[in-house]
Amino acid sequence: MFEEGLVIVSGKGGVGKSAVTAAIAQHAAARGQRVLAIATNDAGGLAAHLGQNALGYVPDEIMPGLFATGVDLPSALTEYLHLQLKVPTPGFGMVARAFDVLVSAAPGMREIITIGKVAHEVGRDVWDLVVVDAPATGQLGSYLRAPETVSDLVPAGRVRDQSAWMESILAADSTRILLVSLLEELPVRETLEAARDIGSNHRVGTHLILANRVLPRLGISATRIANLGPGPIRHAAEHHQALYAAQQQWLTALSPRESLPYLFGILTPAEVAARLADELAVAT
Repeated sequence: MFEEGLVIVSGKGGVGKSAVTAAIAQHAAARGQRVLAIATNDAGGLAAHLGQNALGYVPDEIMPGLFATGVDLPSALTEYLHLQLKVPTPGFGMVARAFDVLVSAAPGMREIITIGKVAHEVGRDVWDLVVVDAPATGQLGSYLRAPETVSDLVPAGRVRDQSAWMESILAADSTRILLVSLLEELPVRETLEAARDIGSNHRVGTHLILANRVLPRLGISATRIANLGPGPIRHAAEHHQALYAAQQQWLTALSPRESLPYLFGILTPAEVAARLADELAVAT
């Protein structure tokens, strides 16, 4: 499912998008691909799921074939001015200060600096797969719209050319938006709304839905559960059955392309990502 190109992972807060991002990156690296995982907002979640205390701006190899980076706006702005806009070293500080004001004020500029980092890494052609832990679905649209917004604001010049290039990266066949959802009412509704918005308003390669923390069928009948007698085992079985039935209803509404299981037990974030990577390996 994720063999090459760019995968942008989003979802409602709390659905496990950082865990899924880390799992996809680890699974691809285990298959021999050269992978870059990027955190575009709060890097702490992705760092924890990759077993790191923090992620630096310069990609660092954290396991064979898997590199990771966290985007911070000042560093991304400096790189954007140097590499994308070709601002020369003399007078760089003055231009950077002026551009920083523009980034803070102009619609879409903050987002395009972040998307610019992602596009730059895709364009370097040193990664088989770039996996992005993107902002939550409530903010995703503004990031996907950023290149078009800036192109509309800037009629000509290098900024507009770079924005058009970023649009082409997002629209490429090898770009996928992966929307992660739990099988609960609010995440499902927000995911479906985000999918409709992407399909109607954004030029992206493909968008997919993944259901996370899916409960398995318990495998015993209601009659057998009733015969267990009162106690914690029966209560746990009844609770599992009720949650499973509710999830199946939302599963029908969501119609995800892929799903990942609920992981039982007390696990660290890194252990969660590693287990999900194993699940992806089994499903491939």
